[in-house]
Amino acid sequence: GGQNWCCKTISFSNDWCRRDDCLGQGCLDGGSTGVCSPLSDCICKNLIPYKSKQFCVLFKSCQRSTIDLDFAKDMVQLFTGRPASDSCIDALTKAICSYHFPLCESDTKDFKYVCDSVCQTVKTNCGNVTLPYFASEGSRCKPPGRDGDKECTEATEGRLVSCFLDS
Repeated sequence: GGQNWCCKTISFSNDWCRRDDCLGQGCLDGGSTGVCSPLSDCICKNLIPYKSKQFCVLFKSCQRSTIDLDFAKDMVQLFTGRPASDSCIDALTKAICSYHFPLCESDTKDFKYVCDSVCQTVKTNCGNVTLPYFASEGSRCKPPGRDGDKECTEATEGRLVSCFLDS
């Protein structure tokens, strides 16, 4: 049967699979055990304050994000000859989370492309390593240009965070 993808604000809480909308319905692991797969260690949990298009694959999106990040760090080491820096890991994490958690406006309108600025930050901070090297489905970077940061996804910490300036 077809999956009911829907556009919702994601809760990374321990009972995410008990929601009565498409993000929770039928998502319980192991049938009768009634346990939700934990999302507490999801690398994207603090980067998705926006609505994203998901269904029961929420747990898999988190798993794949971690796998992609580990692979990306290996790629950076391979291409640059040194471990990924903190700024590179930060850029990679944002790109990977943008990729696995697409922004959406409605159940039928989502933005699968990762914003150009996100992709450029990876390139700048990670020694020219880019999304196609490590993303499971190749590049989904928005082509640069006038619309490079329109109708695309940029994973980012919740807005409140940016209000706290270093004193």
